[in-house]
Amino acid sequence: MTNPFTLQSLRHWTTQQRPNIRVTAPVFVTLCYFHIFCSSAIADHEMPFQVTSVRGHVVWFADALEQVGIGTVADARDRTLAIQTDDGRIIPMIETLRARAFRVDERLREMHVELIVRQYKRTPALSVLKILQIEDGKKYRIDYWCDVCAIVMYESGPCSCCQDDNRLRRTPLGEATETFNPPPSSTNLP
Repeated sequence: MTNPFTLQSLRHWTTQQRPNIRVTAPVFVTLCYFHIFCSSAIADHEMPFQVTSVRGHVVWFADALEQVGIGTVADARDRTLAIQTDDGRIIPMIETLRARAFRVDERLREMHVELIVRQYKRTPALSVLKILQIEDGKKYRIDYWCDVCAIVMYESGPCSCCQDDNRLRRTPLGEATETFNPPPSSTNLP
């Protein structure tokens, strides 16, 4: 039996299998310059929103306006949601999947909440990213849970997998006195 790993076979393998460094090195250097250029361009670019939080109760926008003496037409009553903040401001909400949960489940409109939101520079409307309930000095993350499939959903209704009913889930997070303070990088997320 002959040894397949002779000196001659190793020389052949190393000369045939070695990558061509002269071709890959310029490509690597080009990619490095591209990365540096793009990183500085992204860092200088100002994002059109800021991630922040607001506390209050989610209400129908028309009802909140009526409370301060501003009337709307009757068919606008259940169209737009807003958060009435603890300091009395009324801020409309963009109806995303997270915000639509307040339309579908009226239990959420009865809760004192802290919403983690995107606040856009060119509009007063907020886009909801996360819902937190404030109750008895504690915070709870609010979402919907399917016990059969063990998956999270963001509005009440049938499970997107098994079609069984999901349930409102409250996950304890900590003290309600802790305010949301996003890390500097999170304000630049798309």
